[in-house]
Amino acid sequence: MSKRYLLVAKIGAMNFAVAALIVISVLMCRFLSEFAPLDPNETKRIEIEIPHGMSAAQIGDLLQREGIIRSRTAFLWSARLRGVAAKLKSGRYLLSPSMSLSQILRILALGKVKMVKFSVPEGLTVKQIAALWQSRGFGTAEEFIRAAHDRTLLTSYGINAQSAEGYLFPETYVISEGTSAKEMVSSMIELFRRRVTPDLIKEGRRRGFNLHQIITLASIIEKEARLDDERPIISAVFHRRLKLGWKLEADPTVRYA
Repeated sequence: MSKRYLLVAKIGAMNFAVAALIVISVLMCRFLSEFAPLDPNETKRIEIEIPHGMSAAQIGDLLQREGIIRSRTAFLWSARLRGVAAKLKSGRYLLSPSMSLSQILRILALGKVKMVKFSVPEGLTVKQIAALWQSRGFGTAEEFIRAAHDRTLLTSYGINAQSAEGYLFPETYVISEGTSAKEMVSSMIELFRRRVTPDLIKEGRRRGFNLHQIITLASIIEKEARLDDERPIISAVFHRRLKLGWKLEADPTVRYA
């Protein structure tokens, strides 16, 4: 075999290797681009609802169809590599094409759904709160009323009554969209138990307050206190003023006037 032939063969092999390397590099860049944000400059967030029981592949299809990600395949690969393919949660999310797959998967795996406010003024009855619940589009009033009369739920909180009337603490709640009426009632009762302690009820009864007045006072103390250790001090001051027949002189009382 001549040296000339060997040289030509060597050059040919080198050219083939270079061409193959270029092709592989192009394919690799194209593959990696599938994992990049669809539009890094887009600031708008899109509301996406992921139904219960959707697989990671189906979620990838949905996000690609809605213009959130470039590739369902890249989404599925990322989910599997991170070990979260079976951990993606249903719900309503605010997602953006500027988010990376890593960001989106983290949001879905942690269940960081869209949050909304539900404000319950002081003094409302169960029926009035139920009507408010329905007016905000969270569910029907009937569902809320049923939840407030749920015997199993009431028993679990030690409430020996026909309904949760008087145990739904007035507050502005930050809840996830899709929160059920039963979950909302539970949250309100739990806050009631934290704010309206047995000692507070006992002291209120001793001073001649009804449950409505006790809840109002607990609500005022909560809004007036900036730190947890301030509550006992503020409570003592308010009780003293009430005993003497004075005004509370607290900003939140304007709301309850």
